[in-house]
Amino acid sequence: MYDRSARPHDGEATFDMHTASIARVHDVLVGGVQGYAVDRALGLALREAVPGISTSLRACRAYEAKVLQLLAEHGISKVLVLGCGVPHGPELVQETVQRIHPDTYRVLHVDRDPLVAAHTRVLIEDPARVAFSHCDLSRPQDLMEDAGLSWLGRDSPVLVLAHTVLEWLPDEAATGLMDAVREWVPPGSAISVIHALDHERSADMTRLYQAAGIPFHPRTTRAVTALLGEFVPQPGLTNDGAFASHPTPRGYHASVGFHPEGARTPWSRPCTPASTGTDLTHPRISPLKR
Repeated sequence: MYDRSARPHDGEATFDMHTASIARVHDVLVGGVQGYAVDRALGLALREAVPGISTSLRACRAYEAKVLQLLAEHGISKVLVLGCGVPHGPELVQETVQRIHPDTYRVLHVDRDPLVAAHTRVLIEDPARVAFSHCDLSRPQDLMEDAGLSWLGRDSPVLVLAHTVLEWLPDEAATGLMDAVREWVPPGSAISVIHALDHERSADMTRLYQAAGIPFHPRTTRAVTALLGEFVPQPGLTNDGAFASHPTPRGYHASVGFHPEGARTPWSRPCTPASTGTDLTHPRISPLKR
């Protein structure tokens, strides 16, 4: 079991109602209720500047559900969720993996946002199988030295979800994080990436985020693919028949890289579609008291 007492929470940030948080802003953009006024204001400005941003973020979450289901059916029972964000439904990550691997699953959520930490911990029903680590991913060494990573273990393949997280890190930090993660995961593992692309609306998004104190780093497809390094990249949803009904989110690059040792891609296998309805609010998630 992951011993939480080994990682006191005294160093965690406190709730800041006056500074926008990307986790809360994303929650607002997909219809969630966890944002403060400053998050709602930024969400409104983004919707006005980039019509369709909410639809794209919902598509990102639908993509995540599909990839998670497919890789779990492929045999991976451990999941590392980088920048997990506010928990969302219709099915939590741990619920999907538990359904497929009830006796062997483990899920480690990682984020630095205190509201994310509070909500994620509340929803952990089995601490022997699910854990949360409060880490700043801009400092990869903090993650590598965290007790949660040792708890997750390297004795079997791990699926790493780096979904809509790397664009908030500058080049050096994003490269350092991915280098460290690729070196850590054992053979047979996979890394799934969803990353904001540099496109015609990126300048508007960058301006709005930076005005709110949130650095934003959209990248080209080539730059995103380079973050996977030696991992064998497989294209996203639009390039695979099994995912034809779930297009890659507009404005994002989505792909999965497989460990060069023992890589067995599952794309030719049939999969049972995961639930990807529009209701992204998990029934057990309710607003924290302000």
